[in-house]
Amino acid sequence: MPFGPTVSNGVPLTSVGYQQLGGAHSQHSQLWQGYLASRHYNPQAVGCIGDSFVSGYNPGLTSWEQTWPLTLANMVTERYPVIGLSTYGRGCLTPLVNSNLTLDYVTVTGTPTTHYGYGFNLASYDISAGGGCTLTYHMDGDTALICYAVQPGGGTFSYKVDTGTATNVSTAAGSFADNAIIEVSLGAAGAHTLTIAWVSGGATWIDAVAEYNGDLNSGFQFYNMGSAGSTAGSWALWNPSMFASIFPAAMFISVGAADWLNGTSAATYQGYLNTIIANVTAAVPYAISFLIVVPPQPLGSPASGSATWQQYVNAMYAVSAANTNVDVIDFTLRIPAAPYNGPYALYAADGDLTNITHAWVADTLCTYLGPA
Repeated sequence: MPFGPTVSNGVPLTSVGYQQLGGAHSQHSQLWQGYLASRHYNPQAVGCIGDSFVSGYNPGLTSWEQTWPLTLANMVTERYPVIGLSTYGRGCLTPLVNSNLTLDYVTVTGTPTTHYGYGFNLASYDISAGGGCTLTYHMDGDTALICYAVQPGGGTFSYKVDTGTATNVSTAAGSFADNAIIEVSLGAAGAHTLTIAWVSGGATWIDAVAEYNGDLNSGFQFYNMGSAGSTAGSWALWNPSMFASIFPAAMFISVGAADWLNGTSAATYQGYLNTIIANVTAAVPYAISFLIVVPPQPLGSPASGSATWQQYVNAMYAVSAANTNVDVIDFTLRIPAAPYNGPYALYAADGDLTNITHAWVADTLCTYLGPA
């Protein structure tokens, strides 16, 4: 018992907790293990949803590339190499990220209108706003996927690679669907620009550009789909069509901090988790693996009489116990609670995770995701 009967943040260790700390896998991760083994032959897209524990937040974190999903992508590629593959792209690059981080991968001209509940990170961006917007992506790879919605009266956007000729794309359709994708060859692997601009017509929703660097047809692509401050209730209302359209292998779920601080009951929160899993399961035409990533206890206290954080943790375990393809890994047991800093500088003053903590999460997940 490496931490004794109670860890430093006061959460008692159960038998499930010991199993989690030991890294032993149950039948709940068997589907994931199969996808891990098939990485040599098929692309394995992993969506990571949640609040700032996933998306990162400044000043705790200094760059989007240092969030644990992106750090984990690097580590998984090195620890679990793929035959013939030595590079990878950064996955999902959304035009805007609600994390107070400066994005180095896109320059936005104009102010897109945000439509919440869609896309990859709870937001799709209408680039027809204000007379039209331009998104200039700074890519590092060989292939891009432009992800967008179609709808009645939809407008037209154009895209071009570097200084090449622009190609127009109509987003008009008989009914709304947030799952349209265009595959674009960037040319030889390396630095490129991909410019997306509104051309004409009505609403033109762009969800993201996905970047690939030799890994379009094999290996892992970790999509950072986090939205700072988001709740499990928000994700329960989310339309997962775009996520489903990339043929994902897994979804990592880390939500609950905002729900807990808002005073949402543990039972309601558990219902939200079940709804998220059910909605994604219904949208994806085959079985995918889920991993609930339990964050350390958030900084702050909910309203008097509200659920304890331990009751929220218990709800996460209960969701896993009831679903064969839902595993759980508990960072409440692994990382001291905010606002602990000590020699590791784990948290910023407001309790957000630092670069070091994101690296800690990635280290732990990289080991945990491997064969037991």
